[in-house]
Amino acid sequence: MKKQNNLLGKYVDMCTDFGMKLYFGPRSGKENLIHFLNGLFAGEKVIRDLEYRPTERIGEHEHNRKVIFDLYCTSDDNSHFIIEMQQLPQDFFRDRMVYYSSRLIHTLVPRGHSGNTYELPEVYFIGILNFASDNIDNDRYYYDVVLCDREKGEQFYDKLGFKLLCCLIFAKRRLR
Repeated sequence: MKKQNNLLGKYVDMCTDFGMKLYFGPRSGKENLIHFLNGLFAGEKVIRDLEYRPTERIGEHEHNRKVIFDLYCTSDDNSHFIIEMQQLPQDFFRDRMVYYSSRLIHTLVPRGHSGNTYELPEVYFIGILNFASDNIDNDRYYYDVVLCDREKGEQFYDKLGFKLLCCLIFAKRRLR
């Protein structure tokens, strides 16, 4: 019997789409993803359980752009999480974060008579970036962004958040 070679090697890079889905995806990564998200939220919220959801969002009209999230899940308190791995720099990545979040929010508003309420669940966009960008401070590897009142410097809306983890900057910082 011939021994098969392991083409993946001993380790899989987590900062790739394949690696992220291997470590955090629905097959075996649920517990890892819960720990990862709880680490990002640092007590701000505690996630006990997650349910993976379909990642594809088709527009209402033919001319609308289709959106495919890398991972999308909801927590036991009905918070929604879009998790995106971005391997290479991309123009307008911040715009994409807002667009993806907006498309998800749009699908969460009930239609018809029950649509008279606009109460929404919490939506968070988690971006894992494996590059250094001109828009990103090279000394920071973690960003926690919310909607704020400029004058008071206080959080204006607590149900929408963007968290960015810059892996390349984190790795360089640890090597120093």
